Amino acid sequence: FRNKVLMAICSITVLILISTAIMFSIFYAEQYNDLLKINLSNKINNVQKDLMLSLENSVNTRLFHSLDENSIDDLVHHLSEVHDVDINLFDANGGLVASSQSLIYENGILNPKINFEVFDLITNQKNSLVFNDEKIGKLNFKSAYLPITNEKNELKYILSVPYFFREKELTDNFNNLIITLVNVYLLLILVAVITAIFISNNLTKSFKIIREKLSELKLGKRNEPIVWLANDEIGSLVAEYNKMIAELENSTSKLAQTERESAWREMARQVAHEIKNPLTPMKLSIQLLERAIKDKRDDVNEMTIKVSKTLIEQIDNLTQIATQFSQFAKISSADFEVFDVNEILKNVVELFSNQNEMVNIKLVTDADEALINADKNQCLSVFNNLVLNAIQSIPEGNNGEIFVHQFVENNQFVITVNDNGCGIEQDKLERIFEPNFTSKSSGTGLGLAIAKTIIENANGKIFVKSKVGEGSEFKLSFPMN
Repeated sequence: FRNKVLMAICSITVLILISTAIMFSIFYAEQYNDLLKINLSNKINNVQKDLMLSLENSVNTRLFHSLDENSIDDLVHHLSEVHDVDINLFDANGGLVASSQSLIYENGILNPKINFEVFDLITNQKNSLVFNDEKIGKLNFKSAYLPITNEKNELKYILSVPYFFREKELTDNFNNLIITLVNVYLLLILVAVITAIFISNNLTKSFKIIREKLSELKLGKRNEPIVWLANDEIGSLVAEYNKMIAELENSTSKLAQTERESAWREMARQVAHEIKNPLTPMKLSIQLLERAIKDKRDDVNEMTIKVSKTLIEQIDNLTQIATQFSQFAKISSADFEVFDVNEILKNVVELFSNQNEMVNIKLVTDADEALINADKNQCLSVFNNLVLNAIQSIPEGNNGEIFVHQFVENNQFVITVNDNGCGIEQDKLERIFEPNFTSKSSGTGLGLAIAKTIIENANGKIFVKSKVGEGSEFKLSFPMN
């Protein structure tokens, strides 16, 4: 918008200056032409007066009674020198009688006959003074024609005074004028550009304020209204913006409250569901033991041991559920620090290698030290979850192979966890990181959702690819610290 305003003001200024220059040039040419006619008129009138006076004195009686050709030629040359102009004298029929520049006519450069249109204006239309634009080669000049009559008002001669070399004078003066105008206009254009920048900046200042306010607009926080005192179009825009942020703040508050209530309802439903699952077998086991005691069965001791084992397994399950929900609640309060991720990987591999003889876990680290900036405890939980999921994916009775690899790729520390388990179906693979979704028969469905959030909070990424019957690969990447 600022550039458009700037271009508009500059374009209008330049257009006005050019139009002014053209009109001034036309006016100057017309004024010069009028001035030229006045000077030429004065010249030819002065020549006429002296010519008539000389003709009267030469005959000493009445005007134009008799005068030989040589006397007229001498008179024309004399008057030409006195008035410093060229003089041509034509007779009443338009033929040349005498000229101060006779060679021009003798060499055929000019026709010795007067211009027909001029002759018609003087003889037929009785004009007392005629101006005519004439040309010799590339030389343009103006001539004045004046009739000379006797005492009976009969036309005896036509006096002509050409005005040579005035075209060059006009061109030189005009060029000097253009140079002066260009210098003045360059200064005016510079002033116009500076003024346009100042005006456009003032006009767009308000838009800059609005843009900055819009860039600072955040959901869930206090957005300051814009103060604009002028009652103009921008003021209307500002008023709409202030109205919008007030409505947005109200809507955001309601939305946040709704989301919190929805989240608590979903969490309560999920907790109730997860707790209910282990409570059912626990209740059945106790009821079965109670009936056995009441019936005084012989295998009460064996049944007590069996029920106790079942209760312990279900209590462990409840503990795991409580732990995962606790982690999910604390996920936003990460304690970032720089640590070597290789140390965590080694601890996780050593921990799970000793728990199952049927599963072989191998760790390979390409970089001796892999420093990342994240929450160390949360990352430990992520790798525990991934390795545990890999172990649980291996079908019962099969030898498991889990390969954990750490390497550098595109300035990122990359950790992959590969297994030869049962794999994950494609439709489940697309939802694997969604909360409350699990591909296992038990579990809360929060483990991978928590892992994904922890990794993304550390500016990392997690991907998974799997093939049913062949196994899965989880790939994690962290920025190199």
